Amino acid sequence: AMAVVSLLALAQLVVGIVRLSGGARPDQGMTIFIAYLIGAFLAVPAAGFLSLTERTRWGSVTVAAGAVVLAVLEVRLYDIWGN
Repeated sequence: AMAVVSLLALAQLVVGIVRLSGGARPDQGMTIFIAYLIGAFLAVPAAGFLSLTERTRWGSVTVAAGAVVLAVLEVRLYDIWGN
């Protein structure tokens, strides 16, 4: 499941960069939009890596926290774009 979410985040990163290179601009600034795109792409692999290093029950909590972080980043991306 984490691999699928990571692929979707990669697709979102590519689409975002293509739209930016095509002339579309976010309402709240391009730099912050790109930072959030990269953060959304890296959130799941970072949570997965941290989960693998923590082999106790806290590893699952780390994955759940990564999912919450990704959800917040997605909402902010939507807000930054201006929709």
